[in-house]
Amino acid sequence: KRAKPDDLNYGLVDGLPHCIKEVSAYLRRSRGLQNKEFIITNGSQEAIYLALQTFTKSGDAILVERKGYPPAWHLFKSLGLKIIPVEIDSEGLVTDDLLEKIKKHSPKMIYTTPLHQYPTTVTLSPRRRQLLIQIAEKFTLPIIEDDYDHEYHFTKLPPTPLAAETPMAIYICSFSKVLFPGARLGVIGFEPRLK
Repeated sequence: KRAKPDDLNYGLVDGLPHCIKEVSAYLRRSRGLQNKEFIITNGSQEAIYLALQTFTKSGDAILVERKGYPPAWHLFKSLGLKIIPVEIDSEGLVTDDLLEKIKKHSPKMIYTTPLHQYPTTVTLSPRRRQLLIQIAEKFTLPIIEDDYDHEYHFTKLPPTPLAAETPMAIYICSFSKVLFPGARLGVIGFEPRLK
């Protein structure tokens, strides 16, 4: 009843300003994501797509966790990206293998689910988190951080996202699991200088 006619039109491509303001405040408060710009997307798949469109082109290599998220892999393949799996173990992404694959394949991006790695649910250890950040910064290699279920934790609070610690991480999350899947409410958060 209180909506203005302009609010019901197509509007801005990055989302309704009021929605962005509320989501931004929530992510800054709950995840420690300061100094980020946010765009509302049609679910996390669109957010991943936008990041890929910005930083990759057909034929580029992308590093992914072995046993990764199949819908993301399908997206990578549809864009003509070469998928390079990196080993995972009880500490998450194996950074020694990551470094080896970077030197061998010269990838353009890393795609990771560091909190509750999909499908193993392993959380990237603090030591490996720091190594991943150091490697990404050394090679100027953007990280797509897919934080698909941050709200779900039971025994302790989850670590802050990689994106809270490095400008190289592009933060992606979805509220589909918290609200309902049909909401298709995704978010991409990035450092303004990464545009």
